[in-house]
Amino acid sequence: MRRRGSIPEPPRHDRPIRSATAGPVVPEDDEQGPRKIFLKAVLKRNGVSYTQLAEKLGELSAEDSEQNIANKIGRGGFTTNFLLHCLAAIKCINVTLDFYIIIS
Repeated sequence: MRRRGSIPEPPRHDRPIRSATAGPVVPEDDEQGPRKIFLKAVLKRNGVSYTQLAEKLGELSAEDSEQNIANKIGRGGFTTNFLLHCLAAIKCINVTLDFYIIIS
């Protein structure tokens, strides 16, 4: 109970503040960004849409819908294994990685 005229203590901010509508807190050293940019660039360079990627992944026995793939790539929440499956599905043999290295 607060005494009359006392100033309330400010909230503690030693932990990330979460909002009910903001979604999960993303760490500052986010590794998802470069993977997302890389995969989108490879798909665009090879002229492959999400629909085509879903079909080609289906041939490799990966059961992902077009919407599921769009969500995964859009938020960057996919594993390196998924990235390699995508590269194999579109038969991407040569990849230049030096452009995508981020120096902090």
